[in-house]
Amino acid sequence: MNSRVSAVLVAVVAGGLLSPPAVALNITGKYEYTKRWSWREGDLRIKYTLDLKRDGRYELVSELSTDDKDRLPERAFEENGDILDILVRKRRAVEKGDWLRRGTTVSLDIAELDGRKRNGRYAAEWRRDALHLHDYPRNLYGRTDFELKPKRFRPDWSSEGRPDRPDRPDRPSDDERLFGTWYTNIAIPGDDGRLIRMLELSSNGSAQITSMYSRRGYEPSVTSEGIERLGRIFGKLTKHMPGLIHTGKWDARGSEITVELDKLGRDRISDRLQFRLVRSDLVATGYSRDLYGSTQFVLGKEIGYIPRRDAAEPRSEPKDRSNRDAFAGTAVAMQKLRGEDGYMERKLELKENGVAYLSTKFVGSGDPNRIRGARAEWGRLVQMLDDEKRDLKHEGTWVSRGDTLILSLTTIGRDSYRETFRFRYTGSAFEPLEVNRDLYGAAPLVLRK
Repeated sequence: MNSRVSAVLVAVVAGGLLSPPAVALNITGKYEYTKRWSWREGDLRIKYTLDLKRDGRYELVSELSTDDKDRLPERAFEENGDILDILVRKRRAVEKGDWLRRGTTVSLDIAELDGRKRNGRYAAEWRRDALHLHDYPRNLYGRTDFELKPKRFRPDWSSEGRPDRPDRPDRPSDDERLFGTWYTNIAIPGDDGRLIRMLELSSNGSAQITSMYSRRGYEPSVTSEGIERLGRIFGKLTKHMPGLIHTGKWDARGSEITVELDKLGRDRISDRLQFRLVRSDLVATGYSRDLYGSTQFVLGKEIGYIPRRDAAEPRSEPKDRSNRDAFAGTAVAMQKLRGEDGYMERKLELKENGVAYLSTKFVGSGDPNRIRGARAEWGRLVQMLDDEKRDLKHEGTWVSRGDTLILSLTTIGRDSYRETFRFRYTGSAFEPLEVNRDLYGAAPLVLRK
């Protein structure tokens, strides 16, 4: 795995950040690679043809060959990427864009795929008589490195330069230290392996974060503590799916970097991450704790990077630190219906690291749904409880603004329930200012410490 990651780093850093003068190049032409993938009931072949044109444009044509396209296993799509979805429907897909060469490295900037606008950047390196495509969106083309060989011509790599073409659009930053791949690896609670994160910032504005379990072939130990500390993305990793890629775009103002991601694997999951360049480290200063966990992460340009203890700056805290300390802790509300023995306990837990839990627990006998008026008074959450399931937990994060508590709740178990609640803190209790009454009911939700 390290050798492949090394190739990614070399390809990105060498991928044409400086544009030498235009000269005649003899590397134009067609390069081919056929990828074969088999399973118990059959096999498939995907032929890729890369055409580097003299005007600086390129086409990458993908063609599918199989007799079993209607019986492909799910693993085929995981291994071969989203392009297989397109090829199953159409048998052929065409990607177009611009190419640029520096030394023995060629970078490809995607403009469109099958007529639809698409952003991204590849890097390929010429070695051992083939063009090795390493740095490319693996969610689109799968996990196998390409080895594209020239078709009926011998390219000349002795000259240096780029094709003539219009100037590229502005890059997201003029600070070339930001471009390339950043790494970190984080300890996993109760596991000998580590969580590897790779942030790739391309000069054309595309970005992706790869989350990967370090011990390939082993099942990661996924615990509630691990998910809290490392996020829901870590909870999705398995022996058969050891990595996930979150893709999107990025921009920078000075040393402040903003990464907007909108697709996780095949799912549309959005997040906005913020980083700060501190010396030679990239420090994460803002992101969804639900997706990426409560453990702040710091990235460096070295593979296997483990940040120094002093590298991470603290997350931005409210100006009134003592006020935040006063908020942290546990507060409880007991909601009892007239004439009934049972009651609903709501417990708010505010952790010092910004994690929040709002728990709902029925205290009593029987099914709470059979109590008259339970749905109206205790809200829609009561429908998730029954004779056996007595409690549930709404998870997320919290911040304080003056005497106001803001809860950003995202999940109940593994289901998405995104809500933003606001409470006023009186010094001994949290009084509701904004709460989803359909979800939590009409009963007073005054949480006392």
